[in-house]
Amino acid sequence: MVAPISGAGDVLALMNLVYNLYSRGWLVVRDAPREFRSLHRRLKVSRQIIHHVAQKDVKDASASECTQEVIRICSDTLYDFEDLLAKFERLALTDRNHWLRRVKWASEQGTIAGLRRRVESDQIMLMLALFSGNRLQEWMVERSKLETSNLDASASLYLRHSTLPNSPSGVANSSSRSHSLSRNGLEPILTNGSTLLPSSSTFPPPSVDLVSSDIALPAKGESFVKRSSRQRKMAAADVQEILRRRGSPKTNRLQIHQLSQTKPKIVLSPIVSQAFEQSLKQVHDEMEGDDIDIEMWLRVANWWLLKSRKIWQILTPAQTLPGDQVSDIPAQVQSSWRTQFSGEQVCADLLKSSWIFHDVVLARAKHDSLDNRVMKMIKDLSTALEYDLDIDHCSSLRTWINDDNVLLRQDLRLLERLHQPVEAQVDTLSSSADTTDFPLAIQEILKNPSTIDEVFESPSKFDELSSAIEDFLTTPAKDDPLEGQRWFTVENESGGFNHEKLLFRTFVNAQIGNKDERVKTQTANYLLVLWTKQGESEIFITLCNQRNTLNLCQIFTLRDLENYEQKGEDSLEISIEFPSQDADIRFLNVEESRKFCAQPKQYFQAMTCRNPRLGELAIFETVLESFQDIKGPNNVAISSCGLRVYESMPHERCKTTRRLVVSSPAAETSAAPWCVSHWIPLGKIQAQVDGSLVTMSWSDLKQCEEMSKGNFDYYWAYVYKPEKPNMEISMQFSSGEEAVKFAECIFFLSEAQDHVEERLRLKNPATSEEIRVYDLRDAADRGLYHAIALATGFPHRHVCELYYTYQNLDFILQSDSVRFPELRSPHYVTNMPRMLDRPTQESESPELLDVKQIDQEAVFKFSSRNDLKCFMKNLTGWTLQGFQYSTSYFSEVPKIVVRANRFNKNTYTEARVYFWEKANEGMSPKAQMAMRVKKQEKHWWLTTPVSSGKYRLDDNRLVLQQLTVKRDKYLNTKKMAATSSCDDDLTAPLTRCTLRLFFSESPDSRNFLDLWYPPGEKEHKEVTSSRWRTVSP
Repeated sequence: MVAPISGAGDVLALMNLVYNLYSRGWLVVRDAPREFRSLHRRLKVSRQIIHHVAQKDVKDASASECTQEVIRICSDTLYDFEDLLAKFERLALTDRNHWLRRVKWASEQGTIAGLRRRVESDQIMLMLALFSGNRLQEWMVERSKLETSNLDASASLYLRHSTLPNSPSGVANSSSRSHSLSRNGLEPILTNGSTLLPSSSTFPPPSVDLVSSDIALPAKGESFVKRSSRQRKMAAADVQEILRRRGSPKTNRLQIHQLSQTKPKIVLSPIVSQAFEQSLKQVHDEMEGDDIDIEMWLRVANWWLLKSRKIWQILTPAQTLPGDQVSDIPAQVQSSWRTQFSGEQVCADLLKSSWIFHDVVLARAKHDSLDNRVMKMIKDLSTALEYDLDIDHCSSLRTWINDDNVLLRQDLRLLERLHQPVEAQVDTLSSSADTTDFPLAIQEILKNPSTIDEVFESPSKFDELSSAIEDFLTTPAKDDPLEGQRWFTVENESGGFNHEKLLFRTFVNAQIGNKDERVKTQTANYLLVLWTKQGESEIFITLCNQRNTLNLCQIFTLRDLENYEQKGEDSLEISIEFPSQDADIRFLNVEESRKFCAQPKQYFQAMTCRNPRLGELAIFETVLESFQDIKGPNNVAISSCGLRVYESMPHERCKTTRRLVVSSPAAETSAAPWCVSHWIPLGKIQAQVDGSLVTMSWSDLKQCEEMSKGNFDYYWAYVYKPEKPNMEISMQFSSGEEAVKFAECIFFLSEAQDHVEERLRLKNPATSEEIRVYDLRDAADRGLYHAIALATGFPHRHVCELYYTYQNLDFILQSDSVRFPELRSPHYVTNMPRMLDRPTQESESPELLDVKQIDQEAVFKFSSRNDLKCFMKNLTGWTLQGFQYSTSYFSEVPKIVVRANRFNKNTYTEARVYFWEKANEGMSPKAQMAMRVKKQEKHWWLTTPVSSGKYRLDDNRLVLQQLTVKRDKYLNTKKMAATSSCDDDLTAPLTRCTLRLFFSESPDSRNFLDLWYPPGEKEHKEVTSSRWRTVSP
């Protein structure tokens, strides 16, 4: 029997989800209206509360049961927000005009308002779970007893939560959608009953900070599609690592004892040691009794070591002069912003690191049990200090260490000062010892959770409580929810969490926040970090302070680099608009600024084709395990590549094309960055899906062939030949699920609101075919038409075909299939149709000039009659009427005679008769008969409204009189009438005539009459032979 797990894993998963959504939201929020920006700010508050809920859940395992009820509610809200966010991520990655975005935002205002109310109510429930867990549990139990239905307490709470005051209709939380935390791919470790999580007794002690642990930070601007399996595995491994990284206490203590014996510290004079002791006491006073754990002290020691190294490197004569000596700085970048540092302060900073290591870390580590990660940090710092404190290596230290007057004149504080007002705004939940410091509205709900019913029912009280929580919990100086101290490591390779790679870091001065409050620092109080994630293509920039009260982070874009370069090639200042604060950053010298820009500049230059072109929209993004261009010049598999698929958005949807872009990850520094772009068509693509491996082949526009103009005159042309693919690539995805998603993206159309909408999806297991029907509307609003995507053998070895259908069609129905003699299929024309000389490798590459349409025969097979009926209804808008005692929707008539008068008579053969019906607002349904007939090797359509006139039946011959018949080559599906052209909307002229149908058997004629006349009328409309001449034309 599997032991049940605690709720800590689900809390961590929820925390990871809200961090992911908050980070992704910054890609959208730039152009979003005020309502969405307000909703996005709410997520920042939610992530802070969830962080403390996770910490409490580890400390108090009994609180997990109550927390789980609230998590189920919060997860549904966040997943609904993720669905909304995915819609607008597509618009954020396109270069289209802003009018489309404004239309989209306007259409979602109701949904945004409803989600905000739900997020606000979630925050109230999280606050109750955090501070009033027992009372909330009692209230939930009491609620469950009062319920008359079979809903449990969580369902009752869910129902109360989903019917908030002033919520627009249609935005309430739908109970029909059963979401779970496994949606983000954490099911292997977070599902109840799993054996991968240890029991609650093996959780880390309260000293372990869950947020500072190795939870992978989801990148802002992450793929608008669901996270890839590779990313889900990374997140799952991070959560699992938090719960199992305790080391062996005996081994750790032995190693600490060995370090104390073999690594002697620098002997300081009593007065200097006393100054450090006094500084340590000040730190404890500032913390108000909250002790700092060993890991935090190690990060502080690393900070001083890194800062001393960086400043000393700048002060070295071989390097650029210090920032306060501006003689070598170009005149155009000089400013009044000065930097202050000296060799003596470098020595003091280095001694701070050494003193903290020996007198704080090692002294405490002798009595504490440490995990392996902390032990590694201790060893790295010990080795670094041994080298940096070698007075033979640095002769200046000999003088400064022994000179107390020099050291006492330096800044010997163990923690950096806070200069900016935004840095002083701390986490109110952490700083509050109890709830007496909370606003009155929050105190009342925490004391008596039963009043939550009254709060939810009163819009004014709900708004008051929601605003109080937002104002009380907002911390404006943190964009990155994870701890900034993860970058305080001795070696660059150790910086960051799992799957993160540090590219560059340096100490800088900065002014942060509002212009009327911010301060220009002069002693390099901030750490600037450029970093990325393994396999990802985004570069992140982080600005943090030593105390972790400031941790600004966002994606570093080409626009940020261009803004910096506009100030001058050797500028010392760069301005970054972080999500929560604006920051002006000043480097310590020109060399540091050049190093900062070197790698992003090289990477962005190589990624030119990765950016969306005018009118393109990103429809797929993931990270490949490997990529191989099989028919390319370098047939070598390359690992860890970024993959994007862009779709053009022309005014005519039938001219849509796509572009596949593969790029090297930003973390790859051993080789030059690269990026390749491949044009791909819609349809005519062959692919084989073998597990997580996809092999894809198609024809591009670069097939050069020799053409003949006649009279022995030839020319060369670049042509598109789908029957002879010349491109073939192989892609290894992280999972088979991801591979199928990619194949589905390539083979079918992507939906776009108001322009592309999927109407029907049919599968035929017998033939391994999948058919999808789409409604298309062009920007010019030329009317509705359709696209049919046919994938054969999906999702394994398959070929996809794409067809466009308009109002006028020609088709032949079978019992389980439909054949179109002519359907429009896209064909691509290059801008180099004729060349006198054969092109060489140095010749210019062809580009797409236009998308034409060619006629092609198509056959679609179905698994049942109902599928055939649904398919035709979605194409035509009319419903096929089935014949009684028949397995098909048509009747075969060997011979039909249409007679307008005694001199105008036409005989047709091989007729197929179809009856159609269409709803008519406020009236009886429209009924129409259409017949596809043959005359002299040509096929025609005869259409007539179903009439209630007279008829005569003589065995297998049926005569219908006074009909209005239209005859032409095509069938207009809008009016279900014959028409002359495949493109025109003009129907054939009317002709009043008599119709004679010669059936093969008598039952066929009776079945025909059953559909021709409404029930009960057939008996009154029959005309006998003696009266027939009086009513005939």
